Amino acid sequence: MIGLTWNYRGLNNTFAPTIPKLRALLSNKYYDFVFLIETKCNASSINPMFGLFGYINNVGMDANGSSGGLWVGWKNEAKLNHVLTCNNFIILLVEKYNGLLWYLVLFYGAPCSLQHQTVLKELECHIANFNYPYLIMGDFNQVEYGCDQLSMNTRAISGAYDFNLWRINNQLVDIPFKGPRFTWCNNRRGVKRVYERIDRSLGSKDWFTLFPDTDCISLIKDVWRYHVWGNPSFRVARKLSRVRQYVKKWALDKRLEWKQKWEDFDLELERGMDMAITEGNDDYYTKTNEGVRRTWRNFILGIKDTNGLWVYEPELVGNMFHDSFFNLYNSTHMMDDDTRLASMETLLGNFTRVVTSDDGDILNCLFTAKEVRCAVFQMGALKSPGPDGVSAIFLPKMLAFY
Repeated sequence: MIGLTWNYRGLNNTFAPTIPKLRALLSNKYYDFVFLIETKCNASSINPMFGLFGYINNVGMDANGSSGGLWVGWKNEAKLNHVLTCNNFIILLVEKYNGLLWYLVLFYGAPCSLQHQTVLKELECHIANFNYPYLIMGDFNQVEYGCDQLSMNTRAISGAYDFNLWRINNQLVDIPFKGPRFTWCNNRRGVKRVYERIDRSLGSKDWFTLFPDTDCISLIKDVWRYHVWGNPSFRVARKLSRVRQYVKKWALDKRLEWKQKWEDFDLELERGMDMAITEGNDDYYTKTNEGVRRTWRNFILGIKDTNGLWVYEPELVGNMFHDSFFNLYNSTHMMDDDTRLASMETLLGNFTRVVTSDDGDILNCLFTAKEVRCAVFQMGALKSPGPDGVSAIFLPKMLAFY
């Protein structure tokens, strides 16, 4: 099934430049259903326009003045049945080609952050009564992770914790997407410009049973993006431990379902781990909000050993650093005074003498009272005290007694 979801921002203006774009999309590509958000008009006025493209089945929610409004239309081949329509979401029942059923929730999050939890709790009450797998897709108006936002604002993301908690409590898994990293822009210029990813699709665990291709990959990427506090080595180790824990549980759940397909598990797991490390590890291998915050996390990916071969395993890289410094400061490398003096003379013998004998006599002569007085008055008065505990602010006063 192929669908189109679009935060259209107004179908009430027939001269809007987005209308020709929408008609071009519907003419050149096939979509089983079309979901439009923020239509800003009555749902009945949209039906004639899309009826020409075969979307004769449709439901919608009228706009509240010049804001809001939802509309979805589908073709007969899509086998969709309307279940419920609310101000922020529309629920459809989908019949798969083999007779299996699942719910499609077309969602539009509240524009005001104070109403996010109210809408999510309303949706949670409905999905608790679902007796089939379900998929939620649309504009959530909520950033989930820091890597989903590009802006000069370094403050914590409002509502991200509550949204993640809601998603985890309902056991929803983020489905991977392809295309631009960000799906929304505030259309401002300069440092006030903001990019965010607020459009996403979330599937239930049972839904991935019907569409198993994205199951393991989505699980690993979702677990890997979980934020862990600590140094980079600790975070990587903790994330790998979480991945191992969740994948083990996922494998046990799939054992009875797969049966003869169990040999595909290793290939799926390896592919999912590669995608999680290369695509989802933005906190360690790329800049945070590259080009704006310009904050780098230095991380050694590889190092050459004594034989000139590259080593990439983190444990082996750490052992090489440990052994190098251990041998450097080992007691077997310590020299006695005569050997050290001979080595120093040999080293200094390689340099050309610049200081003349007259300059050396001047440097070795005793300090005069004038030079001492000049040095004392040049010292910072409130600098840290020396070994005697006396600050420099008292030294000029003490010169009067000498």
